[in-house]
This record gives sequence, C-alpha cells and structure tokens, in this order.
Amino acid sequence: MDTGKKRTRANGEGTIFKNRNRWTVACYDIHGIRRTQSFKKKIEAETWLVEQVTARKRFKGTYVVNPKQTVEEYLNNWLPTQRHLIRPNSTRFYSSTIKNLITPYIGSMPASQLSPAAIKNLLNTLADKGYGHGSILGVLRTLSKAYADGLQNHEQVHNPAEGVRMLSMKPKISQAIPSEDLTKLYRAAEDSPFDLARLMIGAELGFRPSEITGLKWTDLYRIGDDWLITVERQVQRVKGQPLHFAPTKTSSSAAKPLTVRQISILHAHKRHQALNKARWVEDNDVLFPNSIGRLRDETLDKEWMKQLCDRAGVKRYTRYQLRKSCFTNFLRGADLGTTKAFSGHTSTKTLEDHYITPESSAVREAAKRAEAALLKEQDHFSKKIV
Repeated sequence: MDTGKKRTRANGEGTIFKNRNRWTVACYDIHGIRRTQSFKKKIEAETWLVEQVTARKRFKGTYVVNPKQTVEEYLNNWLPTQRHLIRPNSTRFYSSTIKNLITPYIGSMPASQLSPAAIKNLLNTLADKGYGHGSILGVLRTLSKAYADGLQNHEQVHNPAEGVRMLSMKPKISQAIPSEDLTKLYRAAEDSPFDLARLMIGAELGFRPSEITGLKWTDLYRIGDDWLITVERQVQRVKGQPLHFAPTKTSSSAAKPLTVRQISILHAHKRHQALNKARWVEDNDVLFPNSIGRLRDETLDKEWMKQLCDRAGVKRYTRYQLRKSCFTNFLRGADLGTTKAFSGHTSTKTLEDHYITPESSAVREAAKRAEAALLKEQDHFSKKIV
C-alpha cells in the first residue's frame, strides 16, 4: 500500500515524492543541474526518472530550456552571442547561411528534436537544387557550431550534426589566370598608374583583396638599397557601420621585397595620386582609396577588376585569381618551400590544392621531358642487351 512518503533510493538515482495530488520527481542531469517534473500518476513519474538516469549514465541529456523553440529561433538567438568571438566576415557568412539555406527548409522544426536524418535530407535537397560544395559545407558547419555551443551552455541536449558526413562532391576551386590573359590585363592596365599598381600588387605580391585596400604608404619602407612592403591590416565592413581597418585574417607575415620595377610602378602611382588629392574629402594614407580619398569598398574593387577584364578583352576573372596567379608564377622560379614562405601559408598542401595551377604548356613540356627520359632509359638498356 502506497503511503505517499518519500521513497529512499541509492545516490544518483533521484527521488519521487507525492506533493498534494501529484507525484514529483527530482534528479540531477548530465550537467549536474537538478531537474524536477510532476505527474498525475506514479508510474509516469517512475518512467520519466528511469529515462533521466539512463540518459545520464549514457552521458546524454534530455532537458532543454525551451522545448518549443524552433531551429530558426535557436539559430537567430545563438548568432548574436558570437559577435565578439568570431570575425565579422564569419558572422555575415553564418547569417546568410541561416537565412537562405537553413531557415527555409528546417527553420520551423523544434530545435531540440532536430535529427541527423533531417540534416542529411537538407544537404541532399540543397545538392538537388544545384548548390555547390562550399554552400552545403557551410550549412553543416553552421549547425555543428551552433549546437556544439548549445551543448556547452546547457541549452541543447545533443548535436544532431555530429557524425553527419559531408556529401561526396568536389569543391569548385578557381584557377590562376592563364599567362596569355594576364599579359593582356597588364597591357590594358598600362594606361593608368592606379590600374597598373593595383594589378601588380595582386598578381605579383599575392595579398588578399581586403589587405590590398588596407595598404598604407607607410607600409613601404627602405633598408639600404632594398624596398620592402608589409601587410598590417585589412579593410572590413560590419553591417550598420562604415568601412574600417581591422586585423588581417592571419598574423602579420614577413615583409616582401620589391623589385626595382615594382617600386617604380608604385612611385608612379603615388605621383599620379598626389595630383588628384584636391578632390579628396579624406586622406587615410592608403595606396588605393576611392575617388574622394575614403576607404575603398569591396563592390568598387570588384567593379575595377570587371572593367579591367573588359578593356583587356578577356573573360571576367576575380580579384582572388590574381592571388593564385601570383603563387603559381612564383613557383616557376622557386621551390615549393620558398613559395610557401612567400605566400604566408603554413601548409604546402593548402598551397598545392587551392592556389597552384600549372599552365597547360608547362604540363606539356614536363610530359615531353618525362617521355624523353623514358626513351633514353629504354635505349640505354637495349644497348646493354645487344
């Protein structure tokens, strides 16, 4: 006969007691937080307690702060908490991914009940719609990061993205600009000191576009007869704020030496720039400002590249392809280790997989040399046999 008195259980198994007309259960979850729940029937209370204890023993949780919260609500609440932990560019990436690729498909699902199967289905749906490797990988990374943080902060009980494999699709990696087209770009740029300097910095020094717009004239300096240039900042935009200087993506790399020709191009650009300063409303000492001296934004710089390609009569390449052309061409006169040091990368694999694009002509010449060596070796053994 049930007396309604508190039942004694072993440590860690929780307690069940009757409170007026309801049965109350109390136990500690995986995070050491005391959870309580009440039920009309004692069997319901005991069942719930067994589930909690079992989950804890399996190092899982079952409690969420807001069980009715949707995936959209959870992600939109999570993102602002990252504003001082990740770069603004990463914030924009997460925001765009949530808005355009996650919310329209699974945004209305309960966040605490999102399953690996639902995420796999989402990835396949996006692939069927023609989204590329980068976009789909971004969805997986966004969900994984958001739920990992939720686990750490005791807001979620599982990470449904954990163990979900990325689809077997190859990323679309842009190539270096072919030598013939790069030559045409240089010829088109010769009419403007600004264009030639901007092209040279991208195609020969390999700085990132945002780093180039952040370059100041004080970043050029002389040691003896040698000129060098270093990257100390980049130009960045944060939603709702004007363009501003920000730290570079990676720690500052070593200064890069400039040839006599390169420094001559930059000095010519500086003299031409001085003639136009009368129209400026601001002077930030940058190499490549906009027409009134303010920081140059990404849209304007992309338009510059598009117009230069059109004038040169070549396909529209991106500014980042200039960076890839730089390292591809540099490798012609240096070994891979030296090229890695020049580029600032920490891994030669990253350099080889994403930045180096051998020219087809160079590949053909290498194939011919390999064939000649093979035939020479065969001829050598034939003579030994005779």
